[in-house]
Amino acid sequence: MFKCIIIDDHSRSAETLGEFVKAIPELKLLSIYTDPLKALDEICISPDVDLILMDIDMPGISGIELAGFVRQRTRKLVFVTAHCRYAYQAFKVNADEFLLKPYSIIEFNNIINKLFKGTENNLWLTKLKPFFL
Repeated sequence: MFKCIIIDDHSRSAETLGEFVKAIPELKLLSIYTDPLKALDEICISPDVDLILMDIDMPGISGIELAGFVRQRTRKLVFVTAHCRYAYQAFKVNADEFLLKPYSIIEFNNIINKLFKGTENNLWLTKLKPFFL
């Protein structure tokens, strides 16, 4: 079971991403944060996680800035954003992947498979729980 956290200031985007996470049995969603500063406070005092899925364009602190503080607290970091112009900056702060909105459950699943390939079972696509929007 891979523990993950979502950070996205848009609650609808965060909830949709949360449903995608729940559709993959090997992922366990620990928290969804819509306030990046609250996320920072809690991540810094919590046990490390396997995956952080994070937006970039957020108020108070950008995902790029936030990554500088939380990157060492997670095995994998994926930026989930509607702005492709941030891709270069994302990889400069050691992002493992960049998921461009809008995306499908299949695209999300493919990224998860790529990130955790060979760590447990890599046949998640066939095990996706039924998912309907």
